[in-house]
Amino acid sequence: MKKFRFYLYITVSVILFFIVITFIATPIVVKNQTIDFLDNQIRSAQQDTKELGMLGGEFMSNDGNKEKVITGIQKGIVNSYDQTVFNSLIDWSGKILAHPDATLIGTRINEDESLTSTIDNVITGSKLYKYIHATKENTALSSSNIIHLELIPESDMIIAAHLNVSDLEASMTAYKSQTYTIFFITGLLSLLSLLMTTRVLSSYYEAQIAIKSTKIEDSVLNLNKLNMSLEKYQKNLLELKNETNTVSVTEEKPTEVSKQRLLTYVRNELVPVNIEDIAYIYVEHKITYLVCKDGRRSTSNESLDQIYASLDSKVFFRANRQIIVSIEAISKITKFGNNALKIQTNPVSEVDIVIGKNKAALFRQWLDL
Repeated sequence: MKKFRFYLYITVSVILFFIVITFIATPIVVKNQTIDFLDNQIRSAQQDTKELGMLGGEFMSNDGNKEKVITGIQKGIVNSYDQTVFNSLIDWSGKILAHPDATLIGTRINEDESLTSTIDNVITGSKLYKYIHATKENTALSSSNIIHLELIPESDMIIAAHLNVSDLEASMTAYKSQTYTIFFITGLLSLLSLLMTTRVLSSYYEAQIAIKSTKIEDSVLNLNKLNMSLEKYQKNLLELKNETNTVSVTEEKPTEVSKQRLLTYVRNELVPVNIEDIAYIYVEHKITYLVCKDGRRSTSNESLDQIYASLDSKVFFRANRQIIVSIEAISKITKFGNNALKIQTNPVSEVDIVIGKNKAALFRQWLDL
């Protein structure tokens, strides 16, 4: 369920992001494409009208027959009305002499159709786009607008280049549809890529978490086993101690026993301490301290090596070079670092009792005895 929500949030976020980007970027893209298209059409119209004007001028200078020029131009521009830019022939009065739409021949052009005087002498794609966009918002555009005029030498005739507004609007609509399609495909591919990447990364991290969880579970299980071994050892030791006390009372023959007491100092007084009362022994600043189960602390002149040699190895374990701990004082065993163990005692130890990784296996073996 959590994964479904996570993927749902990603999907919604990507969709909203691309919707915002689409609505912001599409008008800009369409505008730039339209301006580039208009610049190309203006250049093409200027070149076509110039060539057509020069050709008409040659006919006028050689033959002088105006009707032949009009007829030739009409044949050249017929059926070009559906193009974005088409040409027509007019005279100085604005009368149409030749036009792709033959029904308009003999009529006069509308003054609103000429953009050459409305904009300025130099028409660019940017200026033309702004004019058409502004006019479209306020009033209805004419079906065609004159964007360039070229005079035919030796005559009163003018070649007029018209912009087919309907065709331009269709082109702009096509640009807009293409842009929407591109953004849709890009967004879909980005969403799929993001979901796949998220899926791969989440699977990888889930696997890593599973491995770590397994390691933690193994570690906890090992610690549980170790603490169970500790409890079992303490119980066995207690039973063994009870049996030893019983045998010592009933047997007549004396037996060899371990050292029962250690001589220690409390201030300047020499005080004997029973071995069974010791919780742990440690060295600090070259002084050997003995801590009893009731929390009392005393010092000894003997080194840790000398003391450990006189102790029962079943009861006492040397955790490291500085500490000896009694099995009866251990309350809990926890993990310390990667492979080391930490001993918690009762009473609480004044120093950390840490069994390094080199002695951890020996400690486990000691508890299983």
